Amino acid sequence: MSYSDDVYDKPAAFGLKVIAELDYSNGCYQFDLRVVWRHKESGKLYTQRDAGCSCPSPFEDCGKLEDLDELVDMAALREETRSDDARWLSAGEAQAFLDKVSGALRRSKEKKQ
Repeated sequence: MSYSDDVYDKPAAFGLKVIAELDYSNGCYQFDLRVVWRHKESGKLYTQRDAGCSCPSPFEDCGKLEDLDELVDMAALREETRSDDARWLSAGEAQAFLDKVSGALRRSKEKKQ
């Protein structure tokens, strides 16, 4: 159980809502997470990936919005889900993640127009 004030444990405190999450780890006392959040006020999408053993909490070093990367297109995420890092994922897991993020990104761009 984590007691940290970070974007993963308390996204609402940063004005964020989780859109999608993908765990690249094999689950053996470790984590390797890619998360995409929507900033409620601006509608922008942000993403970050964090990995480690079971001792630290995921994203415990992400204590402000500036610690995240703004997501503007899908290219890097698509490439990441096809890389060797994704060997523990099923094709369905990766595709479901990409579909959620792609839909959210499309809606975000439509709102800007």
